[in-house]
Amino acid sequence: MLTRRGGRLNTLIRFPLADLDLTPYVPKSEVPPLYDLYAVSNHYGDTEGGHYTAYAMNSGVWYNFDDSNVTKAEAEEVCSTASYVLFYKRKDVKDDEDFKKLRQGVPESYEAPIIEETKKGLAEDAEQLDKGDGRNSDEFQGNAMNIFDKVDNRSEQLDKNSDSDSSN
Repeated sequence: MLTRRGGRLNTLIRFPLADLDLTPYVPKSEVPPLYDLYAVSNHYGDTEGGHYTAYAMNSGVWYNFDDSNVTKAEAEEVCSTASYVLFYKRKDVKDDEDFKKLRQGVPESYEAPIIEETKKGLAEDAEQLDKGDGRNSDEFQGNAMNIFDKVDNRSEQLDKNSDSDSSN
């Protein structure tokens, strides 16, 4: 139901946290296209403004990210009326090599994202959070920004490579 002018729907849409099966929607393959949820972006508010939060899973544990606060979360909290963007990962993709096998038809100059470096950084942050070592959330946010900077730099490099390949 719409809340007001500029409002949004507040209908709960249930989505699977594990084993999203896309078999009916994709060409047949040897391995069924099963996906596990690993993050959710949430939006609270309306189309004129609001607040974003996120849930993300690390090493089988869900975390809630709300500005500078990071807390552990229960799986039951992840699906809500605020869920906005869902992030799934294909179950049979374990590393960059598996990813490369799936992206057939993509130019070789395009390399897989730096998945391992991102996972490593997030795992280190979660480990420190679990230990309660006294680091504040600004440090975690700074660490995350470093990871995003590396991804942005890598994306720019890939774009340049792609541009030079298409001009040849």
